[in-house]
Amino acid sequence: MLYVWTQKRGSKPSHEKKLGGIFMQKNLTKQIVLALVAAIYVAMTVLVAPISYGPLQFRISETLNHLMAYNKKYIISLGVGVFLANTTSPFGWIDMVFGTLATLLCCVISIVAFKKIKNELARLAFNIFNFTVIGMLPIALIIFFVDNSANTSAWAIYFSLLPSQFVIMSIGSVAMYIINKTIHLNDIV
Repeated sequence: MLYVWTQKRGSKPSHEKKLGGIFMQKNLTKQIVLALVAAIYVAMTVLVAPISYGPLQFRISETLNHLMAYNKKYIISLGVGVFLANTTSPFGWIDMVFGTLATLLCCVISIVAFKKIKNELARLAFNIFNFTVIGMLPIALIIFFVDNSANTSAWAIYFSLLPSQFVIMSIGSVAMYIINKTIHLNDIV
């Protein structure tokens, strides 16, 4: 491996630059990890597809939303994953567009909040609130306007979504906390 010392005349060496493809390899590895997370989101959604959509849903892939507590770059994986998973949604393009926007909105809210929230457990708790209380409102509206075959109010749909999302996000927070102790989720992207 080649090293180059960069320095100004009369100063001590400031840092090393590696020549070759080392930096490109690290960048590619991080992009692969982000793509894999998106693929895992899609797989986890499609595998339980009958219960991944609708007013009584149990979308286990939502546990991956907790990755935002570790690195804001996961917004890419989550956005792409939700968009692709929603291609199989019975709500069609509306869910692809507005479901993805709902996830991205919650991701942005997390990014902004995490500028102040530094504690890992507090971040995970915030995400439970954010992706449950805030994130399910647009989803309830999608279901209400696209397929309200039960002829119920948007609020009834919203409150039917909250318990399962809360359970998924709560279990997911414990799982991500444990996984982060081994893998260090911040460092891999």
